[in-house]
Amino acid sequence: MNLIQISDLQSGKYAFHRIVVFEQEWRNNESYRYIDTPRPNNGLIYITCQKAVFAPVNGPAILACQGDVLLLPKGSSYTATFYTDGNAEIASILVNFDIRTEAGVLCGLDGSPKLLPNDPDWKQFFSRMAHIYRSRTYPHLELTEALCQFFLKLNRQRPESTPSPIYPVLSYMDHHLHKELYIPELAKSAGMSESVFRKVFRQHTGQSPAAYITAMKIRKAKELLSSQDITLDQISALLGFFDTAYFCKVFKKETGLTPTQYKSRK
Repeated sequence: MNLIQISDLQSGKYAFHRIVVFEQEWRNNESYRYIDTPRPNNGLIYITCQKAVFAPVNGPAILACQGDVLLLPKGSSYTATFYTDGNAEIASILVNFDIRTEAGVLCGLDGSPKLLPNDPDWKQFFSRMAHIYRSRTYPHLELTEALCQFFLKLNRQRPESTPSPIYPVLSYMDHHLHKELYIPELAKSAGMSESVFRKVFRQHTGQSPAAYITAMKIRKAKELLSSQDITLDQISALLGFFDTAYFCKVFKKETGLTPTQYKSRK
């Protein structure tokens, strides 16, 4: 199978085929697996339930919260588990698609499942895709146009024109909030001394690395607290806090409320 990058989709050498849109209902803790048989097509999934966990065969689990979008490459192997309020509900919108070259050769997007950058327009995009698919007799042209626009916007978000070693570090941090993140190791992965890393990091984010990590964890915690079936102990573990008491202390320091007070106001 030919593997291509997301940026290759703008070359005009590839076309989308067999676009199918599913509004998926899941009960709490339901899952599906692509383990013995890898994923047969490329996919994009928009999470509408409280949270979902995608666990690739090779690699760390990915915590996705409501509003997140994941890329699911053809040939990837993983388990996906959805967490809802208990009853069956539309927990995700899945767009499956094939990619072919001008000669008709099937291609897959390189890599494993990954979170895509957040964008306020993603909700509207997936709602539109679902509407087109269920309301049109021949939806392919409109779906193709919408999918092209999605990847065009995604490519414009990618910092390829001004590459910086900070960007892959930011992506790693966003996707590994459950782990202990050490600043010296992050600096080393960016090929910088710790002092230079801290300076460049602040230039790009407006925050220190430690403040950025804390802010991301608190944002995810707020999203998880909207769920009725997840405990503070579970949130603390998912976000890599030392213990629940420390999580509560940090949350109150950042928001002015305890997690319980925040949850009761939602």
